Amino acid sequence: MYRKFHSMFFIVCLLAVVVAYPQPTYASPPLQDLSNLAAVLEVTTDGVEILPNGTTQWIAVSGRSGVSAGDSIRTNNTGSAFLVWFEDGTLIEIEPNSWLYINEFKGNGPGGLFSIDVTLVVGRIFNNVNTLIDPNSRYTVKTPTMQTSVRGTIFGVDVSPRLETTLVVNDGSVAGTQGTPSSVLLEVNAGFWVRSGLQEPFGSSLTFAEAGNDPVILALIAGGQNLQSGGTPLSTPEPADDTPRPAVTAEPVGPAATTEPSNDNSNDDHGGDDDNNSNDNSNDNGNDNNDDGGDDD
Repeated sequence: MYRKFHSMFFIVCLLAVVVAYPQPTYASPPLQDLSNLAAVLEVTTDGVEILPNGTTQWIAVSGRSGVSAGDSIRTNNTGSAFLVWFEDGTLIEIEPNSWLYINEFKGNGPGGLFSIDVTLVVGRIFNNVNTLIDPNSRYTVKTPTMQTSVRGTIFGVDVSPRLETTLVVNDGSVAGTQGTPSSVLLEVNAGFWVRSGLQEPFGSSLTFAEAGNDPVILALIAGGQNLQSGGTPLSTPEPADDTPRPAVTAEPVGPAATTEPSNDNSNDDHGGDDDNNSNDNSNDNGNDNNDDGGDDD
């Protein structure tokens, strides 16, 4: 009898201690502790180069190559590619005459905690971001005049040779900020667009109907709609090694003469390098002014 009472008393005391003692919480790991990830760059038309992190030589690539934080990607007036972050469809479509830098890509994979941060120096990209399940995940696109953050959406970004940024949202919403630190915040919802320049902060977002005949906005709307309807890579991305795959062409696309975007090519869509067209002479005559809408503004 005494033993039973003693056992029951001990169990009650133990339960009381367990309930009263605060239980540990297992928070998501800090972003700085997450592993660095590799994305798949899938070239859709020739004219794509990679500048691997820590190097100074641009490498012309074709097919599929692995890229990661610190790498740069650029296209000439014919090149285009998909930058596939995850097989769930989170990707960037890179248009001709574009230059993209990967600031950060780390995390636990799709559905988990991750951080994607890129800078569009010049050119045009379309983004397809599946809903970020982990509230601490980040997907950020920076330009010389704007920074965008999303939770899951389809949107296009264009940076002209004059470093004017145009943002068009086809699905979901995008938070745009300006200034250092970011002092101007604007939420751009689906069906709206906004534009900003170096000396011109963005104002209120405008509807697609207010785009008029602006070729850049119309091209961004059309490209986003194409991505929305399934304009994704033709096949599921395969794991890629860390070595960029050389292009079939013997000559490189050719790096720019300077790391600064050129502002004197007013007829080029995004200030593309004219000396990079040695591989495409048969296609470039008379077509330099027709790339994805052209920045005639």
